[in-house]
Amino acid sequence: MKVMRKFCSRLLMVFGLAMAIGLLSPQMEVNAKTPTITVKKVDQNTAKKVHKQLMKGKAFKLRIKGGEENFIKQFQKLSKKVATCTDEGFNIFPICMKDSLYFGVSGGRNPKTSGGYTSFNVTKADCQEYIYGIKFARREYKDFKAYVDKALKESEYLLSVVNTDKVYVDEVNYKTRAALTKDVEKTIANLRELSKYLKKTKFRNLSETMKARVVLEVGGANEKNEWGKRSMTYTDGNTDKTAFKYLYQRKACGHTRRFTKVACKMCAVFGIGEYDQIKGMTDEGYVAEAVKIKMKAYSGKTRYAVVEVGEFCPYDGYVGFETWSADTPYCRWKKNHRVIKKIKKTQQLRNITLTKRQKAVYELSPDGLNLGKDLVIYNLDVPKSEW
Repeated sequence: MKVMRKFCSRLLMVFGLAMAIGLLSPQMEVNAKTPTITVKKVDQNTAKKVHKQLMKGKAFKLRIKGGEENFIKQFQKLSKKVATCTDEGFNIFPICMKDSLYFGVSGGRNPKTSGGYTSFNVTKADCQEYIYGIKFARREYKDFKAYVDKALKESEYLLSVVNTDKVYVDEVNYKTRAALTKDVEKTIANLRELSKYLKKTKFRNLSETMKARVVLEVGGANEKNEWGKRSMTYTDGNTDKTAFKYLYQRKACGHTRRFTKVACKMCAVFGIGEYDQIKGMTDEGYVAEAVKIKMKAYSGKTRYAVVEVGEFCPYDGYVGFETWSADTPYCRWKKNHRVIKKIKKTQQLRNITLTKRQKAVYELSPDGLNLGKDLVIYNLDVPKSEW
């Protein structure tokens, strides 16, 4: 008996020493501590549990009865329900499975079947993508709504003074006060309708085209786009700062393919249409890469757009390019390359950039003799059907 106690005592000492010097793998330690969610039923209660666990930012195991095929099917359903736990509607499935055979990646992270159950390790990095992806979309949507409201407020002020002696209107080179008044009244009506729609609609319930306008323009040539600061900058080399945490902190960066990766990720997690990475030769003689997106507008009609280096670009400039589905992240492999064909202008996405005119209406000094700052004349030329 004493011999057995000594043996057990020494065994425990060896085990403890192994832990101390790191002979046990980190994965073994993680697995010992990782909480497990066993999905018995795909419903909103289970979705809330998964959402709560994701928001903790720590790794956990998801376990579903059946084989791998059933796991994928049930995980997709569950992820859609998890997405409804927030206004942003973030779908965690593409993030978790991006390096799996489901998306054609061999040797990556795949669900494992044992004892009649299939399980998958949701990592801390997956949770961070979920947390910061929600934060990113929330901020971008807030900024977009603020941009519309700013234009509305300035337009309402312009209407209140346009027919008074507080302003000077360049009726010779621009328009008469009467014509300008009609234009401003129309713009205000359109902006009010858009503002009302945005305020009452959760981001996840926006049309695909509107969601695209809010989150896809992360970069571009300028420090800021029409309504907010850029979240990603172009850099040469192999830098890959494309996680949502970097995007939220406005520190994301990378070369052209990193930008296409971000565009595909946005489409995948926020449910923005169908997307393909495309390649082709530009008129300047260099190979360009971008993402083509097919999506639905507010009217239900199909619209197309191309995003390159974090901004929308004229669709016609990419006619003749080819899709390269094998290189498209967060997307299942599609057979054969397809050539981008010319489409009607009415089928192209109309981006909501409020066109502005300045140097036409000026505030006057109190004595009415000197010109002050010029007031901005906004125009919203995108009808509701295109939202």
